[in-house]
Amino acid sequence: MIASRARFLVSSVAAAAAVLTLTSKPVSAQESRLLREPTVSATQIAFSYANDLWVVSRGGGVASRLTTFQGSETNPHFSPDGSLVAFTGQYDGNVDVYVIPAAGGEPTRLTWHPGGDLV
Repeated sequence: MIASRARFLVSSVAAAAAVLTLTSKPVSAQESRLLREPTVSATQIAFSYANDLWVVSRGGGVASRLTTFQGSETNPHFSPDGSLVAFTGQYDGNVDVYVIPAAGGEPTRLTWHPGGDLV
């Protein structure tokens, strides 16, 4: 079970990296090393690339950027139903937890205290 999950995760990362090369802006093999932290739902793969979050269908296709904010977004995780992506956002010098619809939209901040919060 663990070996099959590891193979699935590796193939998901490879698929996401391949999709990035199909975007309108060419991405070289050297740049694609920035692909990080894939997470998988029943229908999509979300990952961090160049401090933004991206999603792509599990069946392949063109990746869509979910976030374009200044700062960094990392550690994406799908909600159990796959409708939201929780992530760690670092804006204004503080690290907080946010959620954004998996289909795109405005993120919602979930934490507000001054300590660092990670997904």
